[in-house]
Amino acid sequence: MQRKEAVRPILVKEQEMERRHHVRRRMCKRAALEFNGGSIDCTLKDLSTTGAAVRVISPVGIPEIVTLRIFSEERVVKVRVVWRRSDLLGLLFVAAC
Repeated sequence: MQRKEAVRPILVKEQEMERRHHVRRRMCKRAALEFNGGSIDCTLKDLSTTGAAVRVISPVGIPEIVTLRIFSEERVVKVRVVWRRSDLLGLLFVAAC
C-alpha cells in the first residue's frame, strides 16, 4: 500500500505579495468624504504618504474626485478614487486643501 505525501501550502513572503510602492499603516479612524456640497461618513482603514483606503456604507454616487477629511488629525486632502471593491474605496492623494 502506497502512502500519500501531505501537500504543503506554498508560503509567500508578505513583502512579495505587497504590490504597493509605499507602506500603509493600518488603522480605524473616523473620517468623511465631502463632495457636491455634502459629505458621507467613512472609516479610514489604512493610510500611506500617497493614499488611503476607506470603508463606506455604499460607494454608489461617490464621484471620482472628492475631499477626504480625517477628523483625529484635522487633515483635509483632495483625493481621487482609484479603485472600488464592495464597501471599500482606494484613494490617491491629489492635493492638500
